[in-house]
Amino acid sequence: MANGTGLLICAVLVVYSVRQLLRSYASGNQVYETFVYPEWYQYAVPPPVFLMLMVLFVRRLRGHDQRSHDAWAKDFSRPMAAPATLAPVR
Repeated sequence: MANGTGLLICAVLVVYSVRQLLRSYASGNQVYETFVYPEWYQYAVPPPVFLMLMVLFVRRLRGHDQRSHDAWAKDFSRPMAAPATLAPVR
């Protein structure tokens, strides 16, 4: 349920972030700070990030990540070894 919701939210965010990126690119606006750069540079990051998150949610929905999650949980469910004590320096 949570993975499906995450997939849906990421899909919506991909659509809106791509629309904003294209709109900003078409307008040709510049950001005037210490450096002057096209405004669309700052809008170029979210679409690929949300696409990667969508891939993650699809993999989880299809059950591909369950084996790696089980292995991770098994590794961290074991008690840790006691830390070695350091001998005093003489």
